[in-house]
Amino acid sequence: MKPPASIRLEAATVCQLKCPLCPTAGGEVGKSLGSGLLSPERFARFLADHPYLEEIELSNWGEIFLNRKLPELMRIAREAGVAVHASNGANLNHLSEEAVEAIVRYRLRTLTCSIDGTSQETYGRYRRGGNLQTVLQNVDRINAMKRRFRTPLPRLTWQFVIFEHNAHELEIAREMARVRNMKFYAKSNWDDFYERSEPSLGEAGQKVQAALGYRDRKELAERTGQHALRGVCRQLWLTPQVNFDGRMLGCCVNYWKDFGNVFEDGLTSVFQGEKLEYAREMLQGRKAAREDIACSSCSVYQHIRENESWLKPSEVEISEPNWKRWLKRRIHPDLLGYFQILREWWSDRKRRAQ
Repeated sequence: MKPPASIRLEAATVCQLKCPLCPTAGGEVGKSLGSGLLSPERFARFLADHPYLEEIELSNWGEIFLNRKLPELMRIAREAGVAVHASNGANLNHLSEEAVEAIVRYRLRTLTCSIDGTSQETYGRYRRGGNLQTVLQNVDRINAMKRRFRTPLPRLTWQFVIFEHNAHELEIAREMARVRNMKFYAKSNWDDFYERSEPSLGEAGQKVQAALGYRDRKELAERTGQHALRGVCRQLWLTPQVNFDGRMLGCCVNYWKDFGNVFEDGLTSVFQGEKLEYAREMLQGRKAAREDIACSSCSVYQHIRENESWLKPSEVEISEPNWKRWLKRRIHPDLLGYFQILREWWSDRKRRAQ
């Protein structure tokens, strides 16, 4: 099996906020993966050694804008012809002028902004240590820079994680996102996944039901027989997650065990290695759980095993045709950005018409 042309490579495992449900804030990520930053030298060498890479997601457990070398990382990727995303999310509480210019100049494709409230009182209850006004000002700074460079990139998304304490601000946030030309994305919280003590959705459940189609992840699992994070398991085939120091984690949820080091042994060797291949076999129900495989202690895999809802071959096949990938690499990023905006507008129009 050939490595995919798209991977996830952590730019930073550090964060300045103390969000209650986050393993980074709780210290688990730092203890297991280390609190560190992706270096431009390693990044450049990695891209040179793997010229077939086309897309890289830089955000996961940490805040990418705390990596002061982010402008250089962006430049290196642009010169290598690699599209860069920050779709997993950033809190945007710290954003240097150099970073603002770099993500626009070098065409960061997507940036998800985690904003779970429209008042400081509500926002700060979960994004502890964060300042809503600073975040909104930084969004405006990015939009101003996009106007200066006459580009639609990065495409901004306002991500709103729903809790009992903030559900009443959901529609206000949607409108604030629209005014700032941001896509709006509401999602359920991680309370049931990490089994922490944050309050679950009570009276706000009706608003959540209307926004997501289900009250919480547990209800979704009971209704469909599939874990809400099942799609993350596909990353072991399609977009494998790599730590800032090169350790292969497989998916964006895992932080407790690795499958080897791509900086030391190369992406192909690790991707085709025995441990990662065994993990894929486990997720398809062909192999039994093994203690040294990270998936064995993951609640997503355990749910899949208990319900025998194994991943199917059709779920892990690269569906994008080669001609489309070839075309994407040769069309100017701005044109792709405008096309994405048009698609989002059409989808939103159909949603409103329903």
